[in-house]
Amino acid sequence: MALNEGATTDVIEYLGKQIESFFFYSVSLGIQAKNNENQFTRWAIKLRNKNTVDEVAEVIEQNMVPYIKERLGEFLVKFPTLTHYHYSPLYRERYILGMIENTILSKSNFPIKGKDYLYNLQLEHILPQTPKNEVLTEEFESKHDYSSYVYRLGNVTLLESTINQAVNNFNDLNSDWFEKKQNEYKNSGIISTQLLDDEFQIGANTALNRFKNDYGFEFKKWDKESINQRQEKLLNLVFETWKFNNKPINHNEKSN
Repeated sequence: MALNEGATTDVIEYLGKQIESFFFYSVSLGIQAKNNENQFTRWAIKLRNKNTVDEVAEVIEQNMVPYIKERLGEFLVKFPTLTHYHYSPLYRERYILGMIENTILSKSNFPIKGKDYLYNLQLEHILPQTPKNEVLTEEFESKHDYSSYVYRLGNVTLLESTINQAVNNFNDLNSDWFEKKQNEYKNSGIISTQLLDDEFQIGANTALNRFKNDYGFEFKKWDKESINQRQEKLLNLVFETWKFNNKPINHNEKSN
């Protein structure tokens, strides 16, 4: 998108953030690349020679924002059952979860983590991919039913490789497997993973503890309902992570 050749780095980076938000929602909705190309061609004409953040923001507000808002209802229907594979390849999955992690860190007054750090993390399936002896709990009607929850975005978190190796052993669904995982999660440096331990907190009346209470991060067990609840919490964080003109795309709906 062709801004004025004299546009400053701040203006270019501002536009870049808007495009990143657009692509997150576009990928989540499964919009085909050819449709994006047509839109970007039209929007590029309107952005041509823009030289300030305010000018860019106006174009975004009049064009990109309405385009996504028209599809917000569809996004709200799709997101609760999205799997992390929806954001493949692997580096993109890590990036999505890493951006959400940084939103939590920012809201908790902690410094955000760099891309290099996030790139070296692994994906951990809380409900294990391969339960011991393929024995499931009664709430799952079949292996297909089980798989439909295992790969949900709400069942996946980031984890250091050393801890991930340890929790892989906790896959007997007829044991205290989740409690054992929680004991390992608390050793992680990833706040979104530490929050899977319902006893996790830092200090008293801290920004992190307020965040945990405000967003309801408290999991004493892990089952279908827990995965649904966490996916809903991730949805709330998505709106705080990928914004347009510093506003969540659902801000009008929230105020109505």
